[in-house]
Amino acid sequence: TELKSISCNSCPPGTLAKRQGMAQCQNCSAGRSGSGCLACIEGQYRSAEDTNPLTCDSCPSGYYTEKVGSASCFPCVPGQISQEQASICNGCHENTYAPLEASVNCTNCPSGTSSGNGSAVCQPCSAGRAGTPCDDCIAGKYRGPQDLAAACFDCPLGKYQDLSAQASCLPCFPGSYQQVTGQTSCINCPIDSYAKKK
Repeated sequence: TELKSISCNSCPPGTLAKRQGMAQCQNCSAGRSGSGCLACIEGQYRSAEDTNPLTCDSCPSGYYTEKVGSASCFPCVPGQISQEQASICNGCHENTYAPLEASVNCTNCPSGTSSGNGSAVCQPCSAGRAGTPCDDCIAGKYRGPQDLAAACFDCPLGKYQDLSAQASCLPCFPGSYQQVTGQTSCINCPIDSYAKKK
């Protein structure tokens, strides 16, 4: 028997006849799916190995694609994160970080460190600053470069600091003293008394 073509048939969803005069339909190419093989939208992709030409897949969390018709998603760089079906990655907020590629969440910086927006690491507080976020030590307190960065320390007896964000305290001048820790000034000796520098 002889086969006769009396009309053309529409290609089923997920397939396409790329040119006129095709004898069969072909699966959608990578980055395309569904009826008419439409391009995958931003945040979605369809790889060349995908055997289901009917739908595009969402980029998983930690990945993104900003292009229409993508065949793959790209990992977010360290310091950035994304949720499922993302077209962009978002930078971590100040005092948080994401150390790895394809991160899903930002982590709070540990005590004694801080970070700017979009950071992959947290940096130790500089001298004269402490805590999380790193705050200036107030007058009467200090934190040296080798001290733990979790908190500022009171100026010890016999010393003072009248400025904020300082790495050390100053000794009381001869003729003055300080018997209380964490002070912003020293006290002058009264008449008929003195204090030598020690």
